[in-house]
Amino acid sequence: MTRNLVLITVSVTLLAGAACIPEKRVAWSHDGKTAAISTNKGLRFVDGDGKLLGARLDCSSARPAWYPDNRRLAIAFASQVAGWDQIAPIYSPQQIQEIEKAARTAKERVLAYNGDWNQFKLDAQESHTPGMDAAILFYLRDKLPDGLPEKLGDKWIDFREADATVWTLQVFDLEGEKLTPGKVLRRTLDEIWMPAVSPTGKAVAYLAKSAAAQKDAVGLFVASTNGGEPRLIHANVAMGFDWSADGRTLVYLCGPADGGNESNVTLGSVSTIQVAAEDGSLLPTFNKQEDHVGVLFSQLFNVRALRDGRLMFSSVEFSLPATNRDMPQRWTLFVLDPRTPASVLRVLPRDFSEPIEMTSALFQLAPDEKRVLIPGSKGRVYLFDFTSGESKAVQAEEVVDRAQIVPAWRNNAEFTFVRPYKSPEGKDGGELTHWKSDTAQPFGKAWPEETRDGWLSPE
Repeated sequence: MTRNLVLITVSVTLLAGAACIPEKRVAWSHDGKTAAISTNKGLRFVDGDGKLLGARLDCSSARPAWYPDNRRLAIAFASQVAGWDQIAPIYSPQQIQEIEKAARTAKERVLAYNGDWNQFKLDAQESHTPGMDAAILFYLRDKLPDGLPEKLGDKWIDFREADATVWTLQVFDLEGEKLTPGKVLRRTLDEIWMPAVSPTGKAVAYLAKSAAAQKDAVGLFVASTNGGEPRLIHANVAMGFDWSADGRTLVYLCGPADGGNESNVTLGSVSTIQVAAEDGSLLPTFNKQEDHVGVLFSQLFNVRALRDGRLMFSSVEFSLPATNRDMPQRWTLFVLDPRTPASVLRVLPRDFSEPIEMTSALFQLAPDEKRVLIPGSKGRVYLFDFTSGESKAVQAEEVVDRAQIVPAWRNNAEFTFVRPYKSPEGKDGGELTHWKSDTAQPFGKAWPEETRDGWLSPE
């Protein structure tokens, strides 16, 4: 019997904001010849015609990022392990000592607690990441169980049978039908999102929880692809971040460093930081963060570094003072040139009236930066042309939640998205679809059911 640790009521909520982060299910290589498809059974690969290749990575979840060479990938993937003996190799001897000490303290608190277990906090000071809390719990269960079954009663059964989810960030080489594993860059119990390899291929950035922030904040980390400990850039960033074209600078939207996002009005900034030398290798010491423009911060916003050095970002227009009822309900797109920072240019016209909401601001730029895919509410997708100022509804129907994805460009004219599908029995699902020659075409109809199970299949 497999249970996830988040079901254990004696633990804290591992990541309250996780459900808000949409999946990038489709990742095209830079040359558009191969796509990595994240399914609920692992990572599969297809060619430009949607033909399934033999290469695969079996796991419960996978988030890939292509190297510039279109052959290698940095893949963040999840696997299940039984308990502490499999978790221990992740940590250094010093960290294991800290986990043991925290587990003994936690045991004393558990045995002394007489309240509602749904209100119990393993880490009263909230100083640990969810992954560290999970490590403490598994150490407590497997190494210090005396007295816990009697204290927890029926809840001990869930606790005893729980598996741990280990996240690995690893380099892989795709050659023909074969996927060969390479260097492991990170193993952790903290979930990893949105890996992004730098344009030089010498560094990878990703999102994960940080002990430096509380609540639902997610931090931005960067690591060398040659190995070494990842370094925290900022403890509280939006989901959409980017590398500069030269691979030297990270661009991101950030909020309060302590993760204080609980207010309806949270201020932040569009910021950059130089992390790499001219050859793309990480600097021994990073430069100071530069804040370019103030924004209303949302974890769901996005920023992209344009090839000419400008920054395009999603945000909202608002003015202070403002009440909760005055807060904007729609986002739009802006461009800032850091070299002439006197003004910010709005790039979506004010008469753009498509239903775009605060929960779907991960816009996707075409490789030539002339068009943009704009995610709308409930899985809708719109295409906007910066040159003509015209917009088009590519997918205007509601898509069931589990099938919604971030659309992905293959090249300047083609992209992949999901449109709704209803089975003959009337059950809702999704259909992976490719836009080519201004026409929507089914993509991957011949794939086996395991590739659709849990996200596209009607239920």
